[in-house]
Amino acid sequence: MKPLIAENLKRLRAEKNLTQEEVGNLLGVSGQAVSKWECGTGMPDLPLLIAAASFFGVSLDDLVGMNELKNEERREALLEEAEIHAVNNRYEEAIPLLREVLSLFPEDWDILTRLARELRQRHTPEDLEEAIRMYERAASLESPWYQVGAAEEQICMTLRQMGKTEEAVERAKGLRLPYVEMCNLMTFVTDGEENVEWHQRRMEICVMRIAQSIDAVTEGPRYQGDERIRLLRKIPALFDLLYDDGDCPISYRTVAQVWWRIAHLEMKAGRENEAFEALGDCARLAALTDRLPRDGSAVRCTSPLFDTRSASFPDMTERGSSSGDYARAIRQMPEFDGVRADPRMIPILTLLDDTHAEVMTRKQASAHE
Repeated sequence: MKPLIAENLKRLRAEKNLTQEEVGNLLGVSGQAVSKWECGTGMPDLPLLIAAASFFGVSLDDLVGMNELKNEERREALLEEAEIHAVNNRYEEAIPLLREVLSLFPEDWDILTRLARELRQRHTPEDLEEAIRMYERAASLESPWYQVGAAEEQICMTLRQMGKTEEAVERAKGLRLPYVEMCNLMTFVTDGEENVEWHQRRMEICVMRIAQSIDAVTEGPRYQGDERIRLLRKIPALFDLLYDDGDCPISYRTVAQVWWRIAHLEMKAGRENEAFEALGDCARLAALTDRLPRDGSAVRCTSPLFDTRSASFPDMTERGSSSGDYARAIRQMPEFDGVRADPRMIPILTLLDDTHAEVMTRKQASAHE
């Protein structure tokens, strides 16, 4: 109750253009006491409440916010009853209750979007039109950005539900959403090949997030030794499963780094064969990374799950090459002192060195153009 009194006292004083000191003088208290009332850290006793209500020309109930409190209690009761009907698909009972709550709180984002949701569930043409109006009202409120964005997304999905696909897509493309949220929305509102491509983009995000999460948790103390290696190996296995033998140009660099970690751990465990195998995969993917076209042309995946996806890659030659970085690390890091002369290292370093040379040649040619 205190916050309501505080808010009402502050509002009423401002309407009369009075200072806290002036109100205090009129009520026989200090300006500091009025300040505490308005901050909610103090509360006037009943005689002062009656005097303040009389001075401001309002009822005692209005001053202490009894009507607001009653409305809040009514709100919660109606929403609870509406939710019970909604979860049991009784939209005919839920919708009138939500309309009643909305009449009490016409600028409430939660109520507007709840009513719109139930109207969409009943999905007559009139209901869908009204749902859009509810979402538009919700989006126009001074709400946090994520609530505004959520209402805008729901407008797009409602338009799609009405069969207005082109309008839904056009409106969705005009939204300023994070890439992940845009992918999710576009999978709901697009058709045909465009829909396939947006699903593929979302799958790419999911694969990368799973890979990043596995990589992150294996860095901590929870997983050690062979268990850490076993979990890390799930990352390239995941890409192989979805991309047909690792045909994932967007993620070559990521998977190469995973193989590099595995090689270190296998070497530490004394399993040189496994370590060289991992180094070979790291070198192969580093070479694929460096040999991607840098002229703006697109590279397309061959896996049926991603065959409409393509990507172009910026020219990174000014930053050296992945192959050169790995070759330099193998030659300098003490972990490889005992195996650097091993014959199994020759094809790995040869591939890395040759690829690095290609990158440098391309860099020199570009500099002379």
